Amino acid sequence: MDKTIAMSKRILSFLACLIILYSSLYGQDVRSLSWSYKPYPDVETPWTKAPAGYKPVYLANFARHGSRYLISGDTYTKPLEVLEAAGRAGSLTETGKALLELACFFREADASIGISWREL
Repeated sequence: MDKTIAMSKRILSFLACLIILYSSLYGQDVRSLSWSYKPYPDVETPWTKAPAGYKPVYLANFARHGSRYLISGDTYTKPLEVLEAAGRAGSLTETGKALLELACFFREADASIGISWREL
């Protein structure tokens, strides 16, 4: 057992050295090694003054980029199962009924082109 622990420590030390080496050679933040789940860098950007006669405004855009589908099919199927159960129980509001209809529409549309939410 002691040999296994010693070997594990050596391997972890080696990996830590590789990460530090990568970071120093390429000037990368170690967090950049987490691939697509890395946070965006915190960059300080100076504000630009509004031209004369204009008032500055703040606009925010929340958009998804990258993959079109979420990582897990459960992200799609679980809420739909809850809506369907509520629909069977007759406890959906008009908005809930509309949401259930829309969710079923998207599920069927994906199925028509061979995409199964359970396999995502």
